[in-house]
Amino acid sequence: MNLSRRSDWFHKEIETPIPNVGDELADEVLEQLRFSIKNGKKITQDVVMKTVRYVLKYLNKNLIDEISRKSTDVFSSLRDKIFDEYGIKIAPNTLNNELVREFSGRILSLAQDHLKEFSDKILDETVEHLDDEHPEKENELEEFLSSVVGSVNEEAGTVTRTLLGSLYNEANRRSLDRIKDALGMTEETALYEWVNPLDYRTTDACRRITKRTEGGVTMKSLIDIVKEESEKEFKDFWKSDNPLYPHWQCRSTFKLLSKD
Repeated sequence: MNLSRRSDWFHKEIETPIPNVGDELADEVLEQLRFSIKNGKKITQDVVMKTVRYVLKYLNKNLIDEISRKSTDVFSSLRDKIFDEYGIKIAPNTLNNELVREFSGRILSLAQDHLKEFSDKILDETVEHLDDEHPEKENELEEFLSSVVGSVNEEAGTVTRTLLGSLYNEANRRSLDRIKDALGMTEETALYEWVNPLDYRTTDACRRITKRTEGGVTMKSLIDIVKEESEKEFKDFWKSDNPLYPHWQCRSTFKLLSKD
């Protein structure tokens, strides 16, 4: 079978902007703030800290919901690409069930660690801001809390795209493993290339991985190369539980080459 080697095999859907999970929350927070000020209530440091913690809790909850909703679309898109590329169908529920059970929990735990660091940073900045300025005017508080919500939204996009990209690459690995078997390839004869948009946003790490895998390498070699290049540029990001994802918001993936 002469499989095509299209250059558009990277997962464009991962680039889709993630909706701002905090828009409604921002409106709610600021409306409550305006109401309190209008009614002569003093906005204390405790009130602001409580509000910031509420925002961070909201981020944590909504990220899980957002990933659950979008993962179905990611898996569906991957199945379509697999069929277009190799003419082989992957059972609709297979990837979802396997990844939810075996992979999602581990990746989400990595995200939780990162989100805790992010939350601590936001809370430290809040304490510093309150100590320096003691904001009491409506516009000062609105500006500060709006910046907090903006940071939370940006982080939501970063983490969500990273988790969805990780899920996509792991689903791709499992799918191509089945394609490999169906085509009579072995671990030694199945060769993979790293592919990505190669645009101005492509990291040096992914460019090096692309270069090192030209012509195809085994899956074991691919994982080793991803690990090596990730550790050069993104210290402490690479995890054995997520071996084919080298950095935050990575848009790269990999393809199985032709037998010929």
